[in-house]
Amino acid sequence: MRRRLTASNVVAGLAIFVALGGTSVAATGLITGKKIKNSSLTGADIKNGSLTGGDIKNGSLTGADIQDSSLTGTDVKDSSLTGADIKDGSLSPIDINGSLLGPAGPVGPVGSPGVKGTKGDAG
Repeated sequence: MRRRLTASNVVAGLAIFVALGGTSVAATGLITGKKIKNSSLTGADIKNGSLTGGDIKNGSLTGADIQDSSLTGTDVKDSSLTGADIKDGSLSPIDINGSLLGPAGPVGPVGSPGVKGTKGDAG
């Protein structure tokens, strides 16, 4: 049996060629960091939750980059802040030890007796 080149064979071969060649073209079209112009991305371009601390250059964020009230104590590494990092007057006793009341002090000495009162009405 002799094989002949038919239109369906040509179309099938062309389809395979395009399919395989198309994926290689798509692979070379991937966007990498080198292809992105500096300062061209905004927050709207980044998927929420997709960045981690490892994605952020050390020292690149300032207080202005952090949304007010968005950080809690669990977001801050133990012993990573000093007094110089805290704005004067920005902390209350509840921020420091979790209570408006400080620890109880020692019991003081007994006071002197009070002045004798007047006699009240008979009952």
